[in-house]
Amino acid sequence: MKRKIVIVVLVLALLFGITIPVFASTQSVSYQLKLSLNGSTATCRFKVTDAGKYINATMELWQGSTFITSWSASGYSVVNMSETYTITSGLTYTLKGYGTSGGVSFTAPDVTKP
Repeated sequence: MKRKIVIVVLVLALLFGITIPVFASTQSVSYQLKLSLNGSTATCRFKVTDAGKYINATMELWQGSTFITSWSASGYSVVNMSETYTITSGLTYTLKGYGTSGGVSFTAPDVTKP
């Protein structure tokens, strides 16, 4: 009887000693890309969130099919950019956002404003 108890205890100790809990993360990268046009000023915002991950993010401002400028930032868990640029009112502008989070690429849907 004692021998069975010792064997059960050793087996349990071995099992608990080598068991590593694995927690699957249900979180994934989230982003908010915003473009506001006010007279001759474009305000461009890009917020990227991914808890515990290193994030590289870039946003680009385009006028039609012409590239105007870009801004980049990086950091852990959250990257928050806000930039302004002088534009010509009455034209259509597009803001693009993309980057990597934890080494995985992402692209936000473009935002276009007339």
